[in-house]
Amino acid sequence: MASKTISVQTGTTPGQRYDVVVGRGLVSSSLDGLVTKGQRFLLVRDANVPAATISTLITKLFRRGVIISHLTIPVSEQHKSFATLERILTAAAGVGLERGDLMLAIGGGITTDVVGLAAGLHRRGCRVVHCPSTLLAMVDGSVGGKTAINLHVGGSRAKAGKAGAKAGAKSGGKLLKNAIGVFHQPVRVVCDVALLASLDARTFRSGLAECIKHGLLGGAFGDDALLGDTAALISGGVSANSRDLPSLIARNVALKAVVVGQDEREVRDDLPGGGRMALNLGHTFAHAIETLPGLSWYAAGKKFRGPLQHGEAVGLGLICATELSARLHLCKPELAELTRVLVGLAGLPVEVSGLPRRPEVVARMAGDKKSKGGKLRLVLVTDDRMPFIASDVPTEMIGQVIGKIIVG
Repeated sequence: MASKTISVQTGTTPGQRYDVVVGRGLVSSSLDGLVTKGQRFLLVRDANVPAATISTLITKLFRRGVIISHLTIPVSEQHKSFATLERILTAAAGVGLERGDLMLAIGGGITTDVVGLAAGLHRRGCRVVHCPSTLLAMVDGSVGGKTAINLHVGGSRAKAGKAGAKAGAKSGGKLLKNAIGVFHQPVRVVCDVALLASLDARTFRSGLAECIKHGLLGGAFGDDALLGDTAALISGGVSANSRDLPSLIARNVALKAVVVGQDEREVRDDLPGGGRMALNLGHTFAHAIETLPGLSWYAAGKKFRGPLQHGEAVGLGLICATELSARLHLCKPELAELTRVLVGLAGLPVEVSGLPRRPEVVARMAGDKKSKGGKLRLVLVTDDRMPFIASDVPTEMIGQVIGKIIVG
């Protein structure tokens, strides 16, 4: 497939839009037309992206007279923190980045989230380009302008990183996913599918959960065939080198562009299916379990130990959400079973051991950002692949569907 461009409308004013470009071999041209001689530029890449990936781009920019600063950041939920945010802001100030200058994030969803937040805060907002390097970030995290870091509460955490994470865990602290953030849209997103070849298999598979999620919502956002086509690719053993992968990514981005165009800041509860909140299908369950230590599971014929990657948690959340949808008679049990089968075929866990008691998981869900008036709201789905926002779901029923992903 030749590169494909999807336009994302932001705000209500015509012309408030940016492009998402999907194809192979795009990194070196990711900033074409956006930087000129004498401009300042901060490149932030995550530690999992090979240095060779950006060498051609940096050489090209140097020849154009662009003033470059380069920062590498570690990647984990514990490093999605104030400390990492401060490093990026300090680097931006150090290179003298102005509002018209540019940040470029090359990495997974954690990187694009933190760099996006830094760009939104630096001088009250500077331009940012995202070049996602994981499947999950390409189809979801880098598109739509959501930025965030995590917040650690309820325990002492004097130091960032692994040492701080251990200290917080020992003192009973809790990690709140994406608790601090702003909406700050990029000026361009470049999805270079060639970057996926450097991923380990587990990280690649993690992105397939978001593809399944979008397929489950396809009826609401103009791509009713997406679930079936996604299922066919997964059943055929999709990989980073699959010929049809760029097309799948582009369709996922196009679906998300429709949602963002309708409800950029996730405030249109009046829209059918709750507007942008629909994209949180499975995520209330996922966020409650993904940072928990001590989990273990089998996937793709191997045994793993927690914590879960985001996509792995989303897959489990989709199983719970569709099971709950079936119990509330929003969809037939067959859709819940199909979801479970697809998650498993994608090489993601369908059950885990080591979860706390079900009431504790439900209690963690209560802190979800979508809660309103103290009531937990859950995104569920119908047979027509339309989202449905449910509140006042009995906690006993929520606990029962959580039981579907617990083993041991």
